[in-house]
Amino acid sequence: MNDASHNELMVTNICRKMMQMANGELNSFVEISPQNTYFSAIAKVLNMLSENWQQRVLHIPFVKDEGSSDYLQIFSIVTDKNLHITALSDFGLSILQLDEQSVHGKSLGDYIDPKQHQELLKMLHKFQENTKENLKLQLQFTHLSLPRLYEAQVQFSTLEQLYTFHFIGILYRGPKITYDDSKKSRMIQRSLVDIEVQKIYDYITSTKKLNEATYDFLCEKYTINEQQLKTRFKALYNKTVYQDQLEVRLLRAEELVKNTSISFKAIAFEVGFQDYSNFYRNFVKTYGISPQEFREKYQLK
Repeated sequence: MNDASHNELMVTNICRKMMQMANGELNSFVEISPQNTYFSAIAKVLNMLSENWQQRVLHIPFVKDEGSSDYLQIFSIVTDKNLHITALSDFGLSILQLDEQSVHGKSLGDYIDPKQHQELLKMLHKFQENTKENLKLQLQFTHLSLPRLYEAQVQFSTLEQLYTFHFIGILYRGPKITYDDSKKSRMIQRSLVDIEVQKIYDYITSTKKLNEATYDFLCEKYTINEQQLKTRFKALYNKTVYQDQLEVRLLRAEELVKNTSISFKAIAFEVGFQDYSNFYRNFVKTYGISPQEFREKYQLK
């Protein structure tokens, strides 16, 4: 794609995003492109505004009973009575890593655990009998590279005979479905920040350039502020970004110490340590012996 075509695409995406924000749709983001720093800067500002507004302003009430809370809607899926998907927004397609062609004619059950699918059908059948009750459930999409569990509230249109699943992106240890008719029940509120944090976790695990994965780099790459990153990373993974990076660095260092003859200073730099004494100290703390002793122990086998 030449520069003119790329600029035209960026302008179109920015205009579309501005119209979405004007209509209250705050759940989509403009892709940042390194090819044009000017339009990318505008896109980044729009993304930051959208993220801030969705947390401060736009909350969509799912339950209107007294004492209940309002919850932020991330995306919705509309299905018929047999759970065949009839509508899914572009943002929903992006979140679930799907495309329109793959979704066409498919059932929601194709993307979740088969046992959970059968249980869901039973729950929905019961729900049709009394749509005044509140049906909240948790569905784990198993087709994703990183399986995610979403909490949803279900609405049923008796006129159109359609279900609408309003999904909020959250992580749990295991899937479950519950039928909830309590006026005091609450859903756990989560934002799109968690999705970006998952991407950062994947990046730290897979990147070969850990020494570049600073807070400034990660925050700019994934359009997230440092405090949000620190808070949500700790909440999701029960460790800090630094602790996760340290684990990854030491695991890579272990392989290099065991299986190569590379100098320890070179290994330290290779896995992202800027200071050899810091690498040495953390290696001994983790493995109980020095890198030299570790290498001799394993290379003698």
